[in-house]
Amino acid sequence: MPKIWVMPVGVDKYGTNPKDRREELDSKIIHEWSVPTESEINDLILFYYTAVKKSLQPTKCIRSIYRITGKKHKSKSEGWVQRDMDMLSEITRISMIEPITLDEIKQDDSLKTALFVKRSVICRTEVEPAHWKRLYNLIIQKNPALEKELAVYIPKKIY
Repeated sequence: MPKIWVMPVGVDKYGTNPKDRREELDSKIIHEWSVPTESEINDLILFYYTAVKKSLQPTKCIRSIYRITGKKHKSKSEGWVQRDMDMLSEITRISMIEPITLDEIKQDDSLKTALFVKRSVICRTEVEPAHWKRLYNLIIQKNPALEKELAVYIPKKIY
């Protein structure tokens, strides 16, 4: 069964790489990207765009959806994590979406208790089934054209 992940993307929180990774993420459909160690091919990644001062892009929101499409491998990290090695995989964009803001998530009765909210969306977090059900519904509500594309991730099919 595929897993669903929420992962932050923005400027390196450790200060070793000042590049805004959101621009890099948005620039291409296919990337080699750092992924959770427990992730597998076909897992879904919801990228949360972190707050960045003076940004022209929407921030503090889930804004793009990718699928892990390649086998994981270890590689030297490029400064966005504190460890020397990281797990990388090919990821492919499914879609940019109408943003789901952190405020919307925090005001939603079923999402405000999600682990990724409790962790302030600062780390990679697997989405629990009940929270995926609500997030999926919000995504489809705001992006009805994605219903067919996300059909394999319908909550009742994967949990």
